[in-house]
Amino acid sequence: MLEARNLELSRARLWVADATRIPFGEGVFWLAAVRDVLSRRIVGWNTSDRCDTDLILAALEYGIYSRRVTS
Repeated sequence: MLEARNLELSRARLWVADATRIPFGEGVFWLAAVRDVLSRRIVGWNTSDRCDTDLILAALEYGIYSRRVTS
């Protein structure tokens, strides 16, 4: 496991993502979240009825927008 205190990276450089299946009524929906490892904050998220590339990319794009990351 990475320990934040041992990393010499800027806050916007190390993110992790995960998708979780959530039962809802008679179906399910998916929640994708992107977390900043150093601050432990959720920087982006999105929901969908499918777990696919679009779900993950939307969460990542939201994180990029919310943190105003530039290339």
